[in-house]
Amino acid sequence: MRIHQIFFDIFISLCLINLNINIDVATCNCLDHQQFFLLRLKENLVFNPATSKKLVHWNHSGNCCQWNGVTCRKGHNLSLASNDFNSSIPLKFGKLKNLRGLNLSNAGFHGQVPAQISHLTKLTTLDLSTSLASQNILKFQNPNIGMFFQNLTKLTQLYLDGVRVSAEGKKWGCALSSLQKLKVLSMSSCNISRPIDSSLSALQRLSVVRLNLNNISGPVPEFFANFSNLNVLELSSCNLSGHFPKDKFQMQTLSALD
Repeated sequence: MRIHQIFFDIFISLCLINLNINIDVATCNCLDHQQFFLLRLKENLVFNPATSKKLVHWNHSGNCCQWNGVTCRKGHNLSLASNDFNSSIPLKFGKLKNLRGLNLSNAGFHGQVPAQISHLTKLTTLDLSTSLASQNILKFQNPNIGMFFQNLTKLTQLYLDGVRVSAEGKKWGCALSSLQKLKVLSMSSCNISRPIDSSLSALQRLSVVRLNLNNISGPVPEFFANFSNLNVLELSSCNLSGHFPKDKFQMQTLSALD
């Protein structure tokens, strides 16, 4: 789908309404104003009716909670993953203050990750990852990664695979060290360089660490063995050197090591 500015005006309006109400999970009845906004949204999307399996069936009849592609629940999650927006991330996402989960992975967004996303202080999951084959590249430059994450202290899952991080080891490590609730850290192919800073040892709840396809250029940190909940550790193709700490093989929680 290709996107126009009016799409986000309508979409954000819909989300602002949706994220501040409770929908009856038992009956899952679509409210009139929600159906109206969804139909407005459809009108401003460019899609092929001959191949569409979702939008083509949206109409004025029936309960919009039954439409393919629409889910009605007491949720605060937003997923626009796997689309082709071919644009920068709209600043208006920063208005969705009640979001708990935001998934913009492989959605065709490119350019600087806007500071407005860091205003979503209730986020527990953030996925901005992009596949290696994508021509669209997201990056942290202004604001830098330190300023971006200082208010997102409720994050438990962070996926930045393929996002260009222009910060060396100490800076990005310190930036993430404040995320004390973080359980999943996925930053493969992020252009990060220099040895992993010891500040990352503060993230004692980590169960998944993916840092493969970076230029870490140093030894495997000894403190990884102190992550008592670690299940997955991926450090392949990172230009690592030295001896692999034997303590890592004694971690009973570890189920995948690359």
